[in-house]
Amino acid sequence: MNAMRDFVRAHAAPALRPHGFRKAGSHLALALPDDDLLILEFNVHRVDPVRDVFDMTFKYALRTYWRWITLYEPNPRRMDSASSVAWCYVMPPADFAWAPDRPKPFCTRWAADLPAESEALGEAFREAVGTEILPLVQRMASRERLLAEFDAAASPVLRLGPVYRDVLFRLDQGDAAEIESLLAQLADHRQQPRFAAWARSYVAAAAI
Repeated sequence: MNAMRDFVRAHAAPALRPHGFRKAGSHLALALPDDDLLILEFNVHRVDPVRDVFDMTFKYALRTYWRWITLYEPNPRRMDSASSVAWCYVMPPADFAWAPDRPKPFCTRWAADLPAESEALGEAFREAVGTEILPLVQRMASRERLLAEFDAAASPVLRLGPVYRDVLFRLDQGDAAEIESLLAQLADHRQQPRFAAWARSYVAAAAI
């Protein structure tokens, strides 16, 4: 894990800093409209005796979802990928693909012998910024774009999150009537009464 952290600090973070990303622990994060975050995670898999195998995964952290899941925390921690509602892999180039011929999730994994291959991996990452990473950022740069990706059959962006997702996406923009219509669709869910009460109070507070 230290080798991965060193790679992120020395190569990934500098490559994405001009595009607005900041280092957040072992990951990188981009501030989005509505106080949402786009997080680039580097998740290591202990599956190879020689190489460091890892995924690069974008996750869209939704502020309204974070407020809901931390509702009863007296001192909520900083928002992280626990509030993700969508995710997408950054696919590896052939030279750093761990298992390119296997199905997902194996074909999404990057592999390098770190720190020996740090410079070569850093060069591959910098190339991926233009060819893979920034195009994915554009797909996930706002709630509106993300909702459009959900409706696109060929999109690489995958849905995550709760059954309340549609309500959470609209709490900051929708009016009370729209929110009530969405809440009515959740009438049979066991947490609906508590969630509905919170959503109504959120909309009321935003209207003041």
